[in-house]
Amino acid sequence: MAKRIALKKIVAELRKCALGYPEVVEDFPWGHCAFKVKGKIFLSTYLDDKSG
Repeated sequence: MAKRIALKKIVAELRKCALGYPEVVEDFPWGHCAFKVKGKIFLSTYLDDKSG
């Protein structure tokens, strides 16, 4: 459980950093979070139920 909480914190920090770049949009293709610039994914995140 602690591992999952740590992973969620890491993903939250990645999201914050990614959205700090110019022209970044957050999208949810395939039901997972992805960050794009001009339609191109540069970061995607996914936590499944088995993580942590």
